[in-house]
Amino acid sequence: MHRTIGYLSKRFAHIRPGEGRKVTLTFLYFFLVITAYYVIKPVSRSLVLGELGSRMVPYVDLICALLMGPIVTVFARLVDRVAKPRLVSLSFVAVTAVMVVFWKLLAWPHSWIAGAFYIWVAIFSVLAVTLFWLVANDLYRPREAKRLFGFIGSGGILGGIVGSSIAAVGAQVLGSQQLILCSAGLLVVCWMVVQQLWGLAPAELRDEKRSKLSGRHETFLSQPRAFAKMLLQSRYLLLLVALVGLNKVIAALIYYQFNPFIEQTFTDVNARTTFTSLFFGSINVLAFVIQFFFTSWILRRWGLGAALLALPVGVLAGTTGMLLLPIFALAAATELYDASMNYSLQQTAKEVLYLPIDRTIRYKVKPFIDMVVFRFGKGIAAVLGIVLLDVLGMPVRFLTYLTLPAVVVWIVVAAKLRREYTTTLRTTLQAKAASRRSAARVADRLTTADDADELPLSLGTLTAPGSPHHKLSLAQQLVSSTTTSPHSQALLQGLMRYEQPLASTSSSASLFELMQLKATIQDRAITVGERRHAVRLLARQGDQNALDYLCGMLLVEEEAALRNEVV
Repeated sequence: MHRTIGYLSKRFAHIRPGEGRKVTLTFLYFFLVITAYYVIKPVSRSLVLGELGSRMVPYVDLICALLMGPIVTVFARLVDRVAKPRLVSLSFVAVTAVMVVFWKLLAWPHSWIAGAFYIWVAIFSVLAVTLFWLVANDLYRPREAKRLFGFIGSGGILGGIVGSSIAAVGAQVLGSQQLILCSAGLLVVCWMVVQQLWGLAPAELRDEKRSKLSGRHETFLSQPRAFAKMLLQSRYLLLLVALVGLNKVIAALIYYQFNPFIEQTFTDVNARTTFTSLFFGSINVLAFVIQFFFTSWILRRWGLGAALLALPVGVLAGTTGMLLLPIFALAAATELYDASMNYSLQQTAKEVLYLPIDRTIRYKVKPFIDMVVFRFGKGIAAVLGIVLLDVLGMPVRFLTYLTLPAVVVWIVVAAKLRREYTTTLRTTLQAKAASRRSAARVADRLTTADDADELPLSLGTLTAPGSPHHKLSLAQQLVSSTTTSPHSQALLQGLMRYEQPLASTSSSASLFELMQLKATIQDRAITVGERRHAVRLLARQGDQNALDYLCGMLLVEEEAALRNEVV
């Protein structure tokens, strides 16, 4: 495990000369906006429990689920019609103004204000994060994003910890209501950071008159029938949707079971805010520990199946314990485990499940799951909570009887999805192997052809297995005899970079030391072809150290070509 951790630590932040200021400002942007959110998140939960009670929370969650779709759609259209810098500034002004309005309204003795504030905080969390990633995607090129977004994203985890800490202390010193002004002040500072960030943005982004929609929302909304047909024809995709949906429904039911304990234990609003702040902070700290120290180890040592089953099995144990002994500590431990695992190991395992899916299909399925399935799952849980707790007047403990069979179904779906993942991945690898064999047959035809002009020349066919010297000479002959276009010359140069290191060192791979190969793989100044060759040489070492390093690369390597080479 320590080798993987060392690899993660060395590759955590690859900030190149000239990128420091932009990366720092982007990190601060994400840190501040998440900090502002976690300052008011405990306040919203505390107020809604105090003013409306735990039985009314499902109603508020259902309103959130119903409103989120139209709000996201309107927001997407604004992104398409308003220049990004202007949209960001207007968003910060609007959000800060709403914060101040709620700060004034909460002084009135009306319970509906607490419910409206709870809904607003839920909407704010979605829009703030969405807007940040839209800005970040415009500021960074794809290769930069792969290298830097891991570091930038860690600002969100740190923001969750700091924001929860501020709320815990501020609730006792300033009072819960004053924390809303604190969050608004953080948003003002965040807006100042974003203004500095725009100065480092590309000129075309600063001067744009119309922002281009990323197309993310069109992937499944533009052709719903075709998308539904594609989904229903794939057992793997249906199991993936079921896994995410069950996960969200059960998480919401656990949340509803824990709320009455908070409501009964902490009768003062500031005490509730302090507790919920510390609780959210604990979730973020535990999620960070699990993600950094245990996620890679579990995936490497025990595999994807263990990673998928860790959360539902733990939730099953906690829910069974609550059925036998419904006490505050056990309810808190169950939600703490569920939330922290959802932010760490479960999230990583879910992202791994997308890997066998074809890239074109993945871009359609992932937004659908992140937007529709997530919201639909929360809506189902809210309806169940309303019917059971408010309409039928059942005790909160009755939700446990509903949660237990749902968790059992979740475990069955996770086990089946693990088997489908193996089958799908094997099919994908076999298809790639068949493609390579086909390319090899084309290469053999190239080596035996009397006239080189009879067969098409491409980098895919010439990089197939075969004699590197023969392929290079053949490519040189074809390029020089048929055309001298820049495209053809680039083709030849790319082939030489890919093949020559293998030709010159394949007979002396044993001379390379392990550390030299690692340094070659990590050096991004070296061409991808040479780095792929270093991976092949490392795989031939045949010792546990090399195997551990390659397993670590599968988990964190940003370059898809290198990950494929490892596989």
